[in-house]
Amino acid sequence: MFKVLLLCDYSRTPERRLLQGLFNYANEQGGWDFIPVPFFSWNNTRKSNEIIELAKSMNVDAIFGRWEKINLRAVKKLGIPVITWISGKIYPSLPMLIGEYQNFGKMAAQFFLRQHYTSFAFLGYKSIFWSEERMKGFFCALPDDNYHQSFLRIEKSHQDWNGVRKWLESLKKPAALMVAHDILAVPLIRICKELGLDIPEDIAIIGVDNDEFLCTLSSPALTSIDLNFEKQGYELGRVLWKMHTEERVWPARIPLEPLELVERSSTKPFNIANRYTLRIVKKMDEEYAKPYSLDYYLADIPLSRRSIEKKFKAELGPETPLSYLTKHRIHHLCRLLSTTDMPISEAAEKSGFIDIPNLSRLFKKYTGMSPSAYRKKKH
Repeated sequence: MFKVLLLCDYSRTPERRLLQGLFNYANEQGGWDFIPVPFFSWNNTRKSNEIIELAKSMNVDAIFGRWEKINLRAVKKLGIPVITWISGKIYPSLPMLIGEYQNFGKMAAQFFLRQHYTSFAFLGYKSIFWSEERMKGFFCALPDDNYHQSFLRIEKSHQDWNGVRKWLESLKKPAALMVAHDILAVPLIRICKELGLDIPEDIAIIGVDNDEFLCTLSSPALTSIDLNFEKQGYELGRVLWKMHTEERVWPARIPLEPLELVERSSTKPFNIANRYTLRIVKKMDEEYAKPYSLDYYLADIPLSRRSIEKKFKAELGPETPLSYLTKHRIHHLCRLLSTTDMPISEAAEKSGFIDIPNLSRLFKKYTGMSPSAYRKKKH
């Protein structure tokens, strides 16, 4: 029997999803026994020593969980696999769960860029690496310096909500705001409402984790980046077993990847002033799979083709109606490739692509890889 001590917050949806992935691997192997310990933040040396004594007394074979201020020397003496999930810092000598944090920020920024925002803001925590990395990815995704940028980092343990209020009021509106994670985004939405700031018209908000309970509890409901916790949990199980059977410990990094951005009411589909351009973009986003014909989109618009193309470029920068539609189709195809197992040709057809032989070249132009390589990476 392979006994694993778990130090997790079983009340949170993301943690439960990760554990489900771990249990899936354990069920495939057979012979695993999990020992759940009520969640505590192991944030001082005394508690760290307590959990080590508990592991010894129960004769466990491995430990996984949240373990702040871990006693590295005592853990080494245990001589068993220990994988941590720590919020504050990275321990170079320990195997750890870690996220592709900058990619989370990039995904949020790219979503807002498609909505044509020019004012970008980030709210996160001081001195916490995953928050810093998400912020870095968010601002690095902006293509040039022509975008207004603002950020605020607060203490995680002593949150200065008065400072947050002043910062929110100072933002250039309409603002595209990414928040480090859902737990921080939900009270932020309430503060915006107290200040009379309309969501999403004044401030559009994206969180991270897609904790469905929190996101839908919020009013308006929170748009959030969904993460592949199940896959990370499965890989966690594989690494724990490998460490146990090979009887050695190495500083493995078990990544957490972004899956998709789940849109809810805290963001809006478009940030376009011209009503005719907005009408075309809405129609393209709803009917992207139809064969492209600009005349079709202009049927109920009292402007010439040349006039609407000028207005389109004025609102959407270098985009033409065709290039905008192509990007939207690519975005939809990416979603199908990463979240379904349908054949690439079928996914392409559902996304509006008819010229399948040239799809790989076009897809690579926008994503840097072929559809099959993209699917392999996401899966």
